[in-house]
Amino acid sequence: MNSKQQKAYDKQLDSMSLSDSERDAFDHTPKRSLIDLDTYQNTDSFSLHGYKLSTVMDDIVLAQYVDLSEEGDAVKRGEVYIPLAHVQRTWRMARVILAGPVCKFAKIGHIVCFPDDKGIKVDNLTVKGFDKPLRNCLFLNEQRFFGICEELKDTSE
Repeated sequence: MNSKQQKAYDKQLDSMSLSDSERDAFDHTPKRSLIDLDTYQNTDSFSLHGYKLSTVMDDIVLAQYVDLSEEGDAVKRGEVYIPLAHVQRTWRMARVILAGPVCKFAKIGHIVCFPDDKGIKVDNLTVKGFDKPLRNCLFLNEQRFFGICEELKDTSE
């Protein structure tokens, strides 16, 4: 949309007497997250020291890897395990554990794929609703996802 079209569109929205949240629903311009996790990539390990995580903010997602071997030292691609040292700068898959209120697409339980070099990796994180601390997780902005995946169903039966 060019600037002239945007002004006309904004004028139409102004005439509708919408609340800020209702107006935001009509706003389709791309936005960056308020919290950009890329700036925290090289920080020390993340820990809550005696607290339990119950909510994430903005478009932040807490997800747990689903493509790791039992030992957590290799990534599974089909039936092949590739050592973690050899999968840098590739895609990964994880299940959404918590999703912030600004997330438009990701919901709890979704499997998402994303670039491995994004997000903040966390381990042994205590999360509300889980009996044991969660292992092999990461915090990631929803805007970093390549997509949401569905498991293929075996139709040979």
